[in-house]
Amino acid sequence: MAVIGARQTLSGVVQVRELWPDRRLNVLAVLPTFVHSGTHASRAALEVLEHDPAMGVHVFRPGIRQCIDLNYATAQRQTIWEYAPRSHAAAGSPES
Repeated sequence: MAVIGARQTLSGVVQVRELWPDRRLNVLAVLPTFVHSGTHASRAALEVLEHDPAMGVHVFRPGIRQCIDLNYATAQRQTIWEYAPRSHAAAGSPES
């Protein structure tokens, strides 16, 4: 599903570029979310994204890790850094 969604998004970017050629629209990054490096599905999806000719150069590793704290933070309408600044999901952020 992640790869399909990423490809659909890039297809939308191409359509926007065709509709408004005078406006610049660049893809800066493809940010994988809900990544769990211990699962075959996450590893396979990242590999497919990285080898895709349109997305590969834009894939931002390691992505955002899967963590239940993200669900709880969303339910509380807080960022992960507000809800659980020491969470694995918040690791590596400028706020930590």
